[in-house]
Order: sequence, then C-alpha cells, then structure tokens
Amino acid sequence: MSFRIFALLALLSLGACGGQSGTNLFVDAVDYATLQPDGGCKDDPANAIYYACIDSETLYEAAVASAKERGTPLMVIWGFNECPYCKVFDGKNFNPEAPWKTADFIKKLTPDQRSAMTAEARASYQISVVRLNARTQNGLDFADKLGVTDLARERGWHRVWSPFIMVVDPDTRAIHSEEKWNAQWSFCESASEFIVNLVAIGALPDDNGYVWEMCPSA
Repeated sequence: MSFRIFALLALLSLGACGGQSGTNLFVDAVDYATLQPDGGCKDDPANAIYYACIDSETLYEAAVASAKERGTPLMVIWGFNECPYCKVFDGKNFNPEAPWKTADFIKKLTPDQRSAMTAEARASYQISVVRLNARTQNGLDFADKLGVTDLARERGWHRVWSPFIMVVDPDTRAIHSEEKWNAQWSFCESASEFIVNLVAIGALPDDNGYVWEMCPSA
C-alpha cells in the first residue's frame, strides 16, 4: 500500500502549486453539526471527521441534495477515524492551509476537455465532498444497499476498504470508483484518477480515449 502514500503526496503537490488564490476545488457537501442526533450516541470523539452517530443514509442523502443544488459532482470518502491512510488523506489533501485549487485541476484536463467547457465552467468547477463511516454496522449496511460493496469487490477489494473513494452524479445517482486493490499499475498522478472517475459519471467532458500515464505500483 506504499503507492497510496506516493499518490497522496502527488495529490498534495498539485494542490500546493496554485497558491492560496482562486476557487477551491473541494467544498464540504454538508454541515455535519446540523445532522448530529439529539443526545444518546456517544461514539464519536470530539475531533471526529467520520461520524458513527449520524445515520449514513441520512448523511448521504443530504450530501446528494446539496451537490445537486450546487451543480457539482459528489465525492464520497468511506473511512473511519482510526484509519492511518484516512488520516493522511484527510489531513493532507483537505488541509485548509494548502487547498486544491480549481485552476490547477483544470490544467490537468486534456486540451479537448478544456475546450469543451465554457470559461465560466472552468473557473467555477468544484467537487462536493462527504465522508461516510465504513466501520459501523450502519455504514456497512448502507454500503450494501447503495451497491458500494459490490463496486469495491469489482475493483478487487474484499469489502469497502478505507479510504475508498467514489464519485456520484447527484442527478442520475450513478457511482464510480477507480480504486483498485493491489493493482500492478496505477495512475501516475492522482489528478488523472479523479478525472477518469468524473468522466465515468459524466461530470467532466469525455477525454476521447486519452491514455493517462500509468506507473508501477510500489
């Protein structure tokens, strides 16, 4: 799994190269505090970012509705608070001190993809993000219901691993993930994986068969 660390560092470098100006690529799909249940559940630590006390389906539906209203695709990160790779992903790639910028992401598209988008679409492109707990029974049951468990198995995972990244079209509810378990070859840049994910659900223009660079998995 050392390739995952390499990919995350590449992802971080992409976000850092654009500086602090411009539109942030990622935006929270929900305000988790507004969805906290009243009393009772004490399973979440004070610094939780993957919530056990919030019903997974409720959280997902709120995120889909929010993304639909914003006109953005939705990225779902399945993880849990104690997961070391999740901490790297959440702590580095969503660091408010070095956020991804829309302009840097758009530069990674093919020329055909960029030309297929209006100037306004290129400047305002964003991805809504929600995190779901992949270690609670509630989360696992919802993953089964949503078809995510089957999707993960199709990609070579024996269950919904952490972090497992998928994207959703909030209009059609199509889901997709390029996450592969122990693949011999992986995208050289994390941006490429995101682009392929987003093309698959129609959230970015087709890349017209562009061959994204692949590197041996470490």
